[in-house]
Amino acid sequence: MKRGDELGKPTGESIEPAAKRQRVVGPRDVGAPAGPRVSGYEADDEYSSGDDEPDSGSSGEEGDGEDGQPSRAQIARIVGLDLAGIATAIGQEDEGFGETTPLLTALEQRRDALECVGDGAWIRSPGCATVVLTWLGTQATLVPDLVRTVGNIRVALATPASPAPGADERATMWTALCLALRAPERVARDGCEYLAHAICTWLHENRPDWARLHLVKYWLVASGGGLHPTYHWNHHVAPVLTCADGEFVLDPFLSPGAPMPLATWLAAVKGDRPPRLFERRQAWELIGAPVHATMPFDPGTRLVESDTILREVAACRR
Repeated sequence: MKRGDELGKPTGESIEPAAKRQRVVGPRDVGAPAGPRVSGYEADDEYSSGDDEPDSGSSGEEGDGEDGQPSRAQIARIVGLDLAGIATAIGQEDEGFGETTPLLTALEQRRDALECVGDGAWIRSPGCATVVLTWLGTQATLVPDLVRTVGNIRVALATPASPAPGADERATMWTALCLALRAPERVARDGCEYLAHAICTWLHENRPDWARLHLVKYWLVASGGGLHPTYHWNHHVAPVLTCADGEFVLDPFLSPGAPMPLATWLAAVKGDRPPRLFERRQAWELIGAPVHATMPFDPGTRLVESDTILREVAACRR
């Protein structure tokens, strides 16, 4: 049976993200309401709970805002911090007490966003930029610089428009792809995530406009197993390429001879008696099962150079 321990393990009614980085930001860590609650923060101050009352007659610009909310000046200080400044500020706020404060939460949210987004060069499609922007929007007051960066990237990736490939182009691409890549030997147990990402990366390298505008991954996850009547997988994923004549799945596991129409592929994976499952499209740059239908992006699904899983992806190349 295909393993569910690394990239697609279902847990209860939700899908847990893979532990692909030393620090994976989970759903409860990344979700923040608009207008974060942050206690008073001064760059040179000692640890402070933010409980001091402001002087009478003060405008509150340098102290806490209403109901413990940060003032505009306090938010501006946090927004102005880079990763080094964030690390210093977190150390000043934490001081080894191990307590979670509104200020510490806000600082960690900005740190996580800075670490995840970086310069945005890893974002290769407008679809990926859109889900990252949605995530950043939950904490927009803390990351306006990143919102602008990713917004500009999305605009740049959306143009120029590139036509979807036709049947002849798809056939030529498939021949070249099969010569360049191979399916992992452990078909019945694991490996679809690695092959799917290897295919997407190969397309980005060889047909970047197709990958940029017409490529996604399609995930199916069944918490109790039972996907595909032969293998009884608990999850399966493959790239979907939008072509001039429809959507085709690039899945050498189930269709080594040619790309398979999406509807045919779904029927093959689900079988005659499909289990209760969760299915969703995902930006091709991301790896690992989607967390939940209402959560478009989990920072842990972004690959970084230090991820050991890249060795598994590279092993799919001939």
